[in-house]
Amino acid sequence: MESANFVLAITPPGLALLVEAASPLNERFFRNSVARDLTRTGHANSEALLDVMVKSNKASAELAGLAPTFVSCFATSFSVVNELRQGGLWWILGYATIFVAFLLVIIKLVHGKTLFELDDEAAVSWRMKSGTRKRTAVDLSSYAVYAANILLILLTVAVFYATRNSSAPA
Repeated sequence: MESANFVLAITPPGLALLVEAASPLNERFFRNSVARDLTRTGHANSEALLDVMVKSNKASAELAGLAPTFVSCFATSFSVVNELRQGGLWWILGYATIFVAFLLVIIKLVHGKTLFELDDEAAVSWRMKSGTRKRTAVDLSSYAVYAANILLILLTVAVFYATRNSSAPA
């Protein structure tokens, strides 16, 4: 893999990581927006309604980003693995297996739940000395976006180093 192709291959997932980290669609944005909407409709004193609407909006925004992320990471991986002429099939099978596992976990987390439940109920929890740590399905889907893009970057780095010393792709 040539250096220019390497830079081109890691730019989209790198930018996707920046967009995910700097997204304006966060809980503060939704809380302010929903509070204004409730004030306009005469429901300004309903904290429970505010909480439901904020968590539902947050969940829908997070879940809406999963499909484009997974499709772009998976599709881009084919062009990266194309640099490997021999043995590339095993790389893509391993990579595809990881993505199928990601998707199955996400489907398991969201199946049968409302948008509010996705950001209200703990999907996983574990005990630590400092207390119990809980993560919602919305938290886990955000981590999945980071993981998918980081995985693509790692695949690109691995292919770059595997092919950099040969004049023709390995």
